Amino acid sequence: MVMSVGYNIGEAKKLSDEIKKAYLEVESKITGEWPIFVSNMQKEWIGEDEQAFEKELSSRINNLYLKAATLVDNFNLKISNITQMWIEFQKKMFLK
Repeated sequence: MVMSVGYNIGEAKKLSDEIKKAYLEVESKITGEWPIFVSNMQKEWIGEDEQAFEKELSSRINNLYLKAATLVDNFNLKISNITQMWIEFQKKMFLK
């Protein structure tokens, strides 16, 4: 991942795209591994408490994923705003 934006549109877009890509990879990891996880849990832990735990865990993972979406959106908005502010600053400083 890029460690600095460089205050230009290209690098800001690249950083935003990398953040979005990483977020989408999390989704594929969760959905890809979930059936294996649940199958193993059900084999090793028999009972209603396992089912209750599975339901609660699923709910918390979904909630965490939705909150991560908000975080990604807000972070990318901040990147865009900072880049735009830098562009405006440079226009005022160097294009007088």
